[in-house]
Amino acid sequence: MVTEETVMTIFVEANPAPDVDKLDLVQTGSAAYLATLEQRSSEVTQLDTKQTDPTSSKRSMMPWLIAAALAAVVGVAIIVSNQNSGEVPVVDEPTPTTVVDAAPTPVDIGESYINAIDEWDSDAALALLAPGAVMASLADSPSEIPAVFDFYRANDWRWTATECQQTNVGEPAEVKCIYTNQNAWARALDIEPGGGAYEFVITDGEIGELRQIHADSPEWGIFTLWVMDNHNADFRVLVPDGCCRPSVTPEAIVLWEKYTNEFVAEQDGS
Repeated sequence: MVTEETVMTIFVEANPAPDVDKLDLVQTGSAAYLATLEQRSSEVTQLDTKQTDPTSSKRSMMPWLIAAALAAVVGVAIIVSNQNSGEVPVVDEPTPTTVVDAAPTPVDIGESYINAIDEWDSDAALALLAPGAVMASLADSPSEIPAVFDFYRANDWRWTATECQQTNVGEPAEVKCIYTNQNAWARALDIEPGGGAYEFVITDGEIGELRQIHADSPEWGIFTLWVMDNHNADFRVLVPDGCCRPSVTPEAIVLWEKYTNEFVAEQDGS
């Protein structure tokens, strides 16, 4: 604190030979000035203690602002790191819904059997049959299907299911399929496709019984007569009963294909 003696000392040092007549005046003036300084100092001190530090609220928010800034910096660093490393953020994919195929209907099974004949696919046909299926067709049993399909292939038979429908309600299901078919002989003779029907009895998705209903095939008679005239020695190899039922032995299949090709070439004039 500044005292009166301090002020006087300063004045004495500044004026080593003071005017004695004015000394009291100087001292009085100095004392008054000092009192003024002390009063101002007191007022300023009181004012400072009453005022609120304007930066105090900012200081209280600083930790939160620093934390937010750090989080933003870390986030940007992670994104940049992933981009630089070539990593792609993993996004959870929705769980796919499993679609279960509906079981084939009896009509589907009937159509599939006709399609298997058209493609000469004995494995596909056998897959549709129940073990020990009863058959009334060119194949008398499932075991004969591969040989019969070879016969169809040798003579280029093609089959189309034109209509299949279930003819009863419940199980076993009864299905009738109308079909058209045509072979290489008919095409060579320009004869329209023939036709017929298959009747199926289906249980638990398998064919337990089938029966083939034949239609007239004029090309059959024409071709067998041609074989009799041109390859009489082999006629009975191809048609053991001399009339209606073809042989499907491996030896006969070779001859069927050979003579069919010869017959078609003759009809074409080549």
